[in-house]
Amino acid sequence: MKPFFVLLLVAAAAGSLFLALNKDAPGPAQDDPGRVAYEAPEEDTTAPSVEDVPDLSPVDTGDDRENVAPEVASTLADATPMTTLAGYGDLTGKVTDAGGAGLSGAQVTLTIFGSQSFNFFEDVDRSKDVTTGTDEEGRFMFRRVPIREGYSLIATHPDFSRTELAGVFVRDGEVTESADIVMGKGRALRGRITDSSGSPVPGARLVLNQDMFGASFEGGSRVDQLETSSDEQGGYEFSNVAPQQNYALTVVAEGYGKVILPTIAVLETEDTVKDIVLEVASLLAGQVISQSGEPIEGVSVEAWAMDQTKRNVHTKAKSLEDGSFEFTDVPPGQYQLVARHPMYAANARERAEAGEVNVTITLEQLPAISGRLVDASTGAPLARGVVQLRAAIVGSQNGQTQALKNTSVKIDNPQGRFTIVSPKAGTYLVEGKASGFADTYSETFETVMGQDMTDIIVRMTRGGTIVGRVMDDAGQPIQGAVVESHDEVWSDDAFMRVLGDIGDGSEKSARTGADGTFELSGLTPANYQLLVRHKDYAQAKVTGLIVAEGQELRASDAILPRGGIVSGVVYGPGGSPLAGAQVKMFPTTPAGRTHTVVTESNGSFEIRSVREGGYKIHATRRRSSGDNPFMENLDLKDTQREINVRNGQTLGGQEFRLKDH
Repeated sequence: MKPFFVLLLVAAAAGSLFLALNKDAPGPAQDDPGRVAYEAPEEDTTAPSVEDVPDLSPVDTGDDRENVAPEVASTLADATPMTTLAGYGDLTGKVTDAGGAGLSGAQVTLTIFGSQSFNFFEDVDRSKDVTTGTDEEGRFMFRRVPIREGYSLIATHPDFSRTELAGVFVRDGEVTESADIVMGKGRALRGRITDSSGSPVPGARLVLNQDMFGASFEGGSRVDQLETSSDEQGGYEFSNVAPQQNYALTVVAEGYGKVILPTIAVLETEDTVKDIVLEVASLLAGQVISQSGEPIEGVSVEAWAMDQTKRNVHTKAKSLEDGSFEFTDVPPGQYQLVARHPMYAANARERAEAGEVNVTITLEQLPAISGRLVDASTGAPLARGVVQLRAAIVGSQNGQTQALKNTSVKIDNPQGRFTIVSPKAGTYLVEGKASGFADTYSETFETVMGQDMTDIIVRMTRGGTIVGRVMDDAGQPIQGAVVESHDEVWSDDAFMRVLGDIGDGSEKSARTGADGTFELSGLTPANYQLLVRHKDYAQAKVTGLIVAEGQELRASDAILPRGGIVSGVVYGPGGSPLAGAQVKMFPTTPAGRTHTVVTESNGSFEIRSVREGGYKIHATRRRSSGDNPFMENLDLKDTQREINVRNGQTLGGQEFRLKDH
């Protein structure tokens, strides 16, 4: 891991992940439970056309500056088709009941935001999840899914509890069969809603959310939550709730303060009873103004309870044209007010007591960065394109930068003009993207609070090219290998996916032809590495590639060995072969990569195309949302061992026996 990655851990906590699926993927298949909900576009290894980028028009803030980034904007990576990845596969599987019978009418969602994923972010965008239904035999299919590990499958059904299968992966050019998603009956969560005098509160809306962050931020996605209402006696009930899981319960009733109970544990052995007392709501109101005293419309004001020892209260309001805002659903108590607007620095300093109506929040306007996108060779403006801010990475060896989320702006004017609001004072550059050009950067500049930055010119260039050849270890060309370009700081792991667009190199890909050759053009000048892989060979990297503007760089041949094979059987605690268990291998020597497979119905597994070297290997039982979250660590401790793999070798007989815990 490079030194600056440690510095980015804190920054990563404020970032967001995105599902590497096409933004235009279809949504839930409600009417036809057997249809395929996701099929990626046909493979395209060229740069994305600007015509494919959705409109990122600004919100109407009343400001006269054009093309201001919206408050919740897609990043460019979110907005463009998945053209940087040439590898796809199909994912299929089956949803069953506890007896193994297929369940028709279940909804299956493919996501990277599972409850057990590497994810701790507030602003998770679940809109890119894709959903399909099961057929009469309980089967489902997702076609042309970008290859990767770390997907989750979430199954819902009216007669069963929500069930999640984590650690799902997709192989390049193959149909990957996931382990069966076994759904079971859940337990009930019930109780009674009353006011502080003991009187029932009918008609209260209750939302039970398994996504803890989602619950705190106005609810999660459809697959993460259940909803119900209290009856005339204040009673409520959620049926078929997955047990052995903590939930957040949000309760809203007219005239009462909103309440979020963040840690309700649903038991496995019996139904859970939770009575809730609501307090009469108080009014909390005020005005948002600028430093010059002008009212600000459209500010999102959040109220967070200061005392959260027993319950969590969090609610939102929007300021009106005169800057006024009000909360009508806060219980008595003290609150921290957080004000956010895309054109002003966030303010989280104000504190207020429920009942106050003259709270004043003052916001400082952020600096605006304006300029033009032009063709470097002619000086002519480019009427269409996309720009976004990048910030310098402290401690990077070659001055690499990181794209900033929520700063992408679409250009659609004859002068090529743009305006981006800087998230804070600092050191930045503007990245430009346009059809037919390499991604190009402006000169670095400094922004200062209270001062706009003008006349930033992004002079778009054609970039450089990498050509090369992929061969096997016998010197024969390999056709159909995927060659991906990445900045030198990139690594193929979950942590890098969290960090997002790190480094200045362009991420593009191509497949090799019959003679094993490839070409990657339109690359931003930078230091590169190539990741080369093929489903029948061990992957390889080519490093130390320096791309210059207008030049063609011939890379050394990428040699892909056949690799070795590791096989064996996983047994459950009772001694029987265990289907659906995961076997993972982590390299302990350079050049290796992580491998993950799922055991077959007879508990057997086979890991192919393993690069020669040392590895740590272990097995874990299949996971679902109701499992002990520490079970995987216990399995790892019980089963992990070290092995050495040689090229052309089959290392069989790897047996793993899981224990009861």
